[in-house]
Amino acid sequence: MTQCRLRTEDGEEILSLDELEDRVRAGGVPSHAWVSVEGLTHGFVRLRDSPFAARWDPVARARFRAAFALDRWPVLSVVTALACVLIHARAEQLSDGVPDGDVLLALGARARAAVVGDGEAWRLWTGAFLHRDRIHLAFNAAVFVAVGGALESIYTRTGWLAVVATGMVSSSLLSLWLGPPVTVGLSGVVFAALGACVGFGARFREVLRWPYQHWFGVAALAYALFALWTGARVPDVDHAAHLGGLLGGLAAGLVLPPRRWRRPFETPWADPGLLAGAGLVMVAATGLVASHAWGPPREVTHTASQYGVVVRLPEGYVATRDAFGWAAYDNGLDAQVALACARADAAWPRWSGKRGPAEAMFQAELLREARAREIADFRSGVARPAVVGEAVGPSWPAQELPFAYHLPGYDVEARLVAFERGMVRCGLVLAARTRALARRGPGLDRVRATLHLVAPQPLVHARMAAHADPASLPLQLELGVQAVQAGVFDEAHRALGSAIALAADDTVPLARAHYAMATLGLLTLDGPLALRHAQRARDLVPQDVDVAVALYGAYRINGLADAAPARLLAEALRQVRPHVLRH
Repeated sequence: MTQCRLRTEDGEEILSLDELEDRVRAGGVPSHAWVSVEGLTHGFVRLRDSPFAARWDPVARARFRAAFALDRWPVLSVVTALACVLIHARAEQLSDGVPDGDVLLALGARARAAVVGDGEAWRLWTGAFLHRDRIHLAFNAAVFVAVGGALESIYTRTGWLAVVATGMVSSSLLSLWLGPPVTVGLSGVVFAALGACVGFGARFREVLRWPYQHWFGVAALAYALFALWTGARVPDVDHAAHLGGLLGGLAAGLVLPPRRWRRPFETPWADPGLLAGAGLVMVAATGLVASHAWGPPREVTHTASQYGVVVRLPEGYVATRDAFGWAAYDNGLDAQVALACARADAAWPRWSGKRGPAEAMFQAELLREARAREIADFRSGVARPAVVGEAVGPSWPAQELPFAYHLPGYDVEARLVAFERGMVRCGLVLAARTRALARRGPGLDRVRATLHLVAPQPLVHARMAAHADPASLPLQLELGVQAVQAGVFDEAHRALGSAIALAADDTVPLARAHYAMATLGLLTLDGPLALRHAQRARDLVPQDVDVAVALYGAYRINGLADAAPARLLAEALRQVRPHVLRH
């Protein structure tokens, strides 16, 4: 049984904890008496400062009930809700209806790219006053006035503003970290109010009357959890902001005292210095977010492992689709990066040399999609030589083609940077809204300059298998084919030479090895190598159309397109692969 020592004007005595509780509840021990409880206090403390005084002391109960009241109009809560209504009306006026993304961004929506990338920390606060539509606004305003009105009555108005400010900052910070790229809404502050209710109820549960114990405990927590659960079932909801607001409000509820509490020495958490410290923390957090833009650029990595292409994107870019249907990443604000790679089939006429990779991809992909999707004012410039990866080395030759188009509400300036690697052609589209091109251009240039190439995953697997069994014909042949496709030509030449030696008289793998070696000659523009191996493959499999295409390409790069064998082959290919001849 826990022993305690009680020291009063009449002397000192030793009691059990139960005996002490009975005497305190009966009013037989003054609040200024000294008490020491083993394991609960460090030496003697005043009874009123002990951890169990609020539960036992009837005076403390009466003092709290005098300090706790729900008896005044929620002026600040109503004013905040009206401000949201007026701002939404202005957004509707500027948008001629439901507010569009550009208007919300102009009025101060939380945008990760603007806050983290450009240092516009004020968006941490202004985004709470904006809403997507009237239903979004009505729900947030109604719950905010109902819950916030109660808290405004419980706390001083300064304390209530502290809850609101804490909710804005905590919800915005977590949203920037885990949420969508652009968000709006007062819901983070609504969840902060619910969290403050839970924190207040938990802190004063021993002295609250029963109905309030329920309202500021189970009911508030259950509603917050239910709102989180229902929000998780709705797309495009900023769950991170809700959770951040709930946690920030919970912390505020555990700190702030009721507004009529006049004896701060009895509640050390209510010390004004602590509240000032909390304000400094919020200011520091806002400054830290703003200073993020002044440090070195932070990046995330996207890897197309099948093709061995690694792209470094500015922090905060999220997966999406661009105007042409390509898989892309954008900052949700004004810039976008798209990467597309494709492995060519055997009939790819790279040896034609009439168009560079950017021009070919632009004609085959972007121009076709622009017409199909009816993209307005689509126009292109002149292709020019370029490089990718010069910032990480080694650089890779490429071709750059500028183009522009119009989307509803704004114009876009873009560049297609295309390059070839073996039998893979990749296109990197760097796009930004015209009005933001000066701000986003350096970041997009860095994406191009830091793009680098690694071994594609199929080549890595083929290497491992061939290394484990160097005498295996299928493994050496597969390594050679994958090396050709990946553009690792020295390795391809060695592996295919080994495959040809291992194949001996085995017609099918031997023909495949000669065909791959002919493709290697076409890709490296080694005419004699291409012609020699294409002829051998043709002798082994005379009916194979892919081999015929490779042989025709060998004739072309050797300057024999007008020779009789080449003309005969062209006539045969005209029936099955006419697009080869068009190139």
